[in-house]
Amino acid sequence: MITTKERLVMRYSEQRDIIYNFVLSSYDHPSALDIYSSLKGDYPKLSLGTVYRNLNALVSKGLIKRIEVSDGYDRFDKTLMEHTHLLCVKCNKMSDVELSFKDIINKEYSFKVISYNSLFRGICNKCLKEEEK
Repeated sequence: MITTKERLVMRYSEQRDIIYNFVLSSYDHPSALDIYSSLKGDYPKLSLGTVYRNLNALVSKGLIKRIEVSDGYDRFDKTLMEHTHLLCVKCNKMSDVELSFKDIINKEYSFKVISYNSLFRGICNKCLKEEEK
């Protein structure tokens, strides 16, 4: 757990603040490229490298979470508690799963889960409906 003191060690940066607030207001688990593309119009001096550096700093301070996507761009999440994600392989939409797999594993397998990061790949309902057309 990151303490308030550790968070204060991070030097203030307007660009970092803008990037952080973007992630906090996002529900779709944006990639660095998504963030850059969305902010570039309002902040023309912003570079993709700056976005990556600041995201890495925010992750290292425990303010946001990185979701590693092996066959694509890493995504970033404002929800710090452990949870599972669904990733549509058609539209790349990522969403959270409300089900606690940790509780299921602990109970069913008598195994104490310390941490986890789950990502299920599939096709979302919207894309499935479009395929049926």
